[in-house]
Amino acid sequence: MPTFRFPLSVGSGGFSETVASMPPPVKSALGRGFKVLQTLSQESLQLLIRSAQENITKGRDADVSALAVRCGLQEAEVADALSAASFLIIGLALENVAIDAFIANGIQAGLFTRTEAGAISRAAESLSAKREEIKDSVDQEEVANRILPSLAAFEFAVEMRIDFQDDRVSSVVPVAVAYLDTDATHMEVWFQMSKSQVERLYDDLKSLVKKMADAEAIIKRMKLDQ
Repeated sequence: MPTFRFPLSVGSGGFSETVASMPPPVKSALGRGFKVLQTLSQESLQLLIRSAQENITKGRDADVSALAVRCGLQEAEVADALSAASFLIIGLALENVAIDAFIANGIQAGLFTRTEAGAISRAAESLSAKREEIKDSVDQEEVANRILPSLAAFEFAVEMRIDFQDDRVSSVVPVAVAYLDTDATHMEVWFQMSKSQVERLYDDLKSLVKKMADAEAIIKRMKLDQ
């Protein structure tokens, strides 16, 4: 998914300096994205913001094609809107920039006009109540991703594997072809699975999800006992 991650470590002058020094192509993409955000219904706006938030906090790629259909947009418009939404979330939630300061810096950088700022401000206000939630999610994800390479992408396709005997098709079976990538250099793998292996993996993952939920419940009880 085309996304923009606000460069938190860039610019010794903080948020305003970093916004002002962004390359023109980035400013253009964000400007287009903010224009798209202003045209959306409240439902579509919240959908895009939620998708951008999950990308930032959980590393979950948004399905641009599906979002385009649901929001009535072109895929390029969705990509730009997600970039703008990501910028909004990171600036307000992770950098803890006040809404007025965010708007002022956005206008000064040419990301949107004063006339357009009202709609951007309303979108920003909807995020204000989620600041701590977003920060906590990012902190938890960072802790979880320490030490070992972490999952970055998992893609798959289903192929029909054909076998021949005496120049005639003797059998046809489905095979899952999968690709797993991590956030470490050269740490990726391609592999295939039969249907029975996919079913076993599915059961194992369901069991893993339950164990993770049990662990979270224990952590919550530990915090309450403190």
